[in-house]
Amino acid sequence: MSETITTLEKLASSVLQTLKEEKNIEQKLQSPLRNQILKGEIKKITDVEDRANRLLEEGVIDIYAEQIDSNYIREIEYLRIKANYYRSKVLQSIDVDQEVVYVYATHIFLKDFLEKELQQFTGDILDIIALEQLEKEEPIVVQPNENLVSLYEDHGLGSFSKPREQGLPIFESSSIFSLCNLLKPYFSEQDFYYLESLFETAVQVPRKLFFLSEGNKLADLFWQLYENKLVFNCNKMQLERWIAINFQYSERGKVKGFTPKYLNKIISTDHQKCKNPIVDISNDFSTNINS
Repeated sequence: MSETITTLEKLASSVLQTLKEEKNIEQKLQSPLRNQILKGEIKKITDVEDRANRLLEEGVIDIYAEQIDSNYIREIEYLRIKANYYRSKVLQSIDVDQEVVYVYATHIFLKDFLEKELQQFTGDILDIIALEQLEKEEPIVVQPNENLVSLYEDHGLGSFSKPREQGLPIFESSSIFSLCNLLKPYFSEQDFYYLESLFETAVQVPRKLFFLSEGNKLADLFWQLYENKLVFNCNKMQLERWIAINFQYSERGKVKGFTPKYLNKIISTDHQKCKNPIVDISNDFSTNINS
């Protein structure tokens, strides 16, 4: 990273608290309307970003011009930061480039802070229901016996040498190979190393695996697996909890963690079909994957 970018980041980081105070962020976080307020604050920032991208595509502004159009200073500075303009351009002085620092602090640091706060538990009724239900659940250890062995063999699993807790998902063994192949492009090589083990054992891996795309795609895939009876030994809420513990996803180039509310809306409630699903699973999973 260049010295210019390092300096810019340090300056922007130093004014972040000032920005929070100016916008009364701490008070807003305590408000009963916290969720709506955070969405509103994020929208103010993304509206500028959307306008900047539109102006750039329409050829209205030029981020590499020597003279900046005073009507679009904030939009141009946002696009310059996004385009790594300041990796090769030296800031003239702190005073002259105060607008650059402000834009960087707003669109990088403040936006990130607000988005992370929005993901935290906010008292939403869906989060309350999910968390209360999870607290009530007691792990039930399933002891192998003739009936259970028969059930497992019906799914191609064979008998287990170790008991499996009720609530930990069991994936149809014949589908695991196809499932891993399907998901291989969505994980780094290092994370993919753990993926098959996770599907075979459901035991938590050393770290959350990073899904390199939108979270709704992965959640939709697990919903389809459940609906097509390719995962069992758990209810939908337990499956949601398992996903949240073991996976994270990418949103606008940033790492996001799954929340109970997010997963509940996709897996446990009626929802619109994913517009760009990873796969459309039929009852014959392997045939569908290979077709």
